[in-house]
Amino acid sequence: MHKKALASDARRIAFFQRLGFEVNVIWECDVKADPEKVQARLKKIALA
Repeated sequence: MHKKALASDARRIAFFQRLGFEVNVIWECDVKADPEKVQARLKKIALA
């Protein structure tokens, strides 16, 4: 199932990139493991 989810994510990401969007992926497990790090990353993205 994991491979299926990754393939689905890859298609979705590619779709938005083709539309000209910059895609930043944040995994739920990263949020759970280190929310402060994710918050810092989001701030960096927002300020870019």
